[in-house]
Amino acid sequence: MVKNLADILDKELPTIIYEIARQYNVPEYQKNQDYAEERLHQWHQYGLLTHTRLVRKIFREDIKDLFQQWKVYDKVEKALSKSVGDYKKKDLFEVAILPHDLGKITVVGDTRVTRNHEMLSLQLTKSSVIHNIFQEQGLSVEEVKYIEDIVRTNGVVSEEIRNILRDEDNLNFSFINSNRVDRYLEKVIKKYKKLSLEAGVFFVCDTLAKTSIHLDVKKDEELRAKEEEVERTISEQRLKPQLKKGIMQFPLSMRIGELYLSAVINNF
Repeated sequence: MVKNLADILDKELPTIIYEIARQYNVPEYQKNQDYAEERLHQWHQYGLLTHTRLVRKIFREDIKDLFQQWKVYDKVEKALSKSVGDYKKKDLFEVAILPHDLGKITVVGDTRVTRNHEMLSLQLTKSSVIHNIFQEQGLSVEEVKYIEDIVRTNGVVSEEIRNILRDEDNLNFSFINSNRVDRYLEKVIKKYKKLSLEAGVFFVCDTLAKTSIHLDVKKDEELRAKEEEVERTISEQRLKPQLKKGIMQFPLSMRIGELYLSAVINNF
């Protein structure tokens, strides 16, 4: 069963990370498979291993209630319950979570703003270290391709909506809650078509797994008012000071996720 494959990959993940780090001569991940590069501390509370496993837990156990609040759960569940080969999409989606960030291993020390780690994660998913496990478990070409497609597109909502809004100085509730954001959502939905729903689900799960501090605010002034509280919480929990950026960005990302998935559903 594919669910067993997810368990197998999860169990083997430290070894997989170590082996990739050895092949690419990345001592940081050889020493610590839960390593987080310094430049990631502003967005990630956790290292690679913990973050990946948390994304999987959120997808399996936590996302239903949130999607019900957003009134998208029934259609998301129906879509992910469809079959690819012999298996449900949601089971293959769970498998795809495990290699989705492996590309971060190979870009340690790369100072470029955009390092395209998603495509590197895809290459590593296709490499023998993971592909051999797929073959041993008898996955078909169609099933493997779906897993690879999820890995390939897992970052498109963050890169092609949220990060563009941030670069344009439009990452705020005022802009996001206006109809001006619609063209950003529609562009990604149109571009990725059959994978647009999966991209949205992955974005939400990944966002929830970046930090344990989840601000529940709906307006820009409410978010600004939380700044001192966030700084105090970071200090009390002895977290990296840089994480403030990720915590303050969290409610904006979640609002994007809600609007994006609602738009996908409306296009069904």
